[in-house]
Amino acid sequence: MKIALLTDGITPYVTGGMEKHSHFLAKYLVLQGFEVDLYHCIYDRNINLPSKKDLDFLFFENKYSFNRVFSFYFPKTFYFPGHYLYNSFFYSKLLYKTILENNFLAHT
Repeated sequence: MKIALLTDGITPYVTGGMEKHSHFLAKYLVLQGFEVDLYHCIYDRNINLPSKKDLDFLFFENKYSFNRVFSFYFPKTFYFPGHYLYNSFFYSKLLYKTILENNFLAHT
């Protein structure tokens, strides 16, 4: 079965409970034999976006691998009330565009 896992980040690149959950969900889906396309973002622009090779080593020490990995920087604007929702909207648009460009919907 193919799974597209869309996250707001994964540990160790983004720290928090949901990001830790996403990390383990992605890892154990692959270990159970699912083909996982991982979509995730990083908030810190001082960190290089990890490649599929980087994440395969981090998660599995290259014994298993993700089907595909899409890494993004989380959109950032100036601070104002509601800025996180505003930036999340643009992140959602970026995910949608990437999914369409990679023919994800055509393979269902």
